[in-house]
Amino acid sequence: MSYQLNKGETLERGVKRVVVEEINKALQTVKEAAANNPHQAVHAVRKSLKKIRAVVRLIRDEIGEAAYHTENTSYRDAGRHLSDIRDATSMIVTAEKLEEEYADRKLGEAFQVLHKYLEKHRDKLSKQLIEKENILEHVKSILVDVAGRIPGWDISENSFGAIKKDIKRVYRRGYQSFHKLQKKKNQTNEAFHEWRKGAKYLRYHITLIKKIWPSVLGLTSEEIHLLTDYLGDYHDLAVLEDTLHSKKITFKDAKAKAALKAMIEEQKKMLQDQSMVLGRKIYAEKPKAFVRRLKQYWKSAQK
Repeated sequence: MSYQLNKGETLERGVKRVVVEEINKALQTVKEAAANNPHQAVHAVRKSLKKIRAVVRLIRDEIGEAAYHTENTSYRDAGRHLSDIRDATSMIVTAEKLEEEYADRKLGEAFQVLHKYLEKHRDKLSKQLIEKENILEHVKSILVDVAGRIPGWDISENSFGAIKKDIKRVYRRGYQSFHKLQKKKNQTNEAFHEWRKGAKYLRYHITLIKKIWPSVLGLTSEEIHLLTDYLGDYHDLAVLEDTLHSKKITFKDAKAKAALKAMIEEQKKMLQDQSMVLGRKIYAEKPKAFVRRLKQYWKSAQK
């Protein structure tokens, strides 16, 4: 099956199926982590956790605030156990992309110093968190625990009304973040990261319901996916930038370090511009109008 609600199944059945599938996928990834790449396992498990949190946000009003906060907190905390490893791996990948993009700058020695530090940093985290603290097994225990609560989720309504407020809440979050960024003074790393979080939940929500009108929502889903890719790359550059500013890495040539920072700034600016252009299209409608349109799609699909 896939991360989508299917035509013909009730909202309750579809939601529970999707969450169980994602939990099983994450558990299988944890099981195979030792034999495969544990860093890739961390990335895959975190992705599943975010997708599950998106489902929980979609049914927030249906299951009630108490149940929502219990589930959301469980998946959030599980994900946080893996965030440091994820960032360490992302910095390595980001540095590799930078070196490839700016190969003509002849900064091989500077990149060697950077790669050496980043690899050593991730190895240290891996030994502490994956080998000593066994965080993947800890996350596994959380997943097994929360899986037992899924049958008790009460999702009685089987209409767009059951998820209307929740989709509107998520869209509004991204809409407000985007419009706040219209002012240059607000264009901080933190503000773009906040927008990214809202956009990612919207992406998952549209992916979940896109079968109600695939020709339209399929394209919308792709556009939001592209936006979150831009914002994700921006975030990874910002994390790498913070590491350079922290003075944890010693470069023989100060000019080389300055050049690396300039490359990061250049790439961030490009991603900012691309994100803002796409954001104007995705968040063109006010939240009320956006949800009204989705409701019409939903009603038409029921006929």
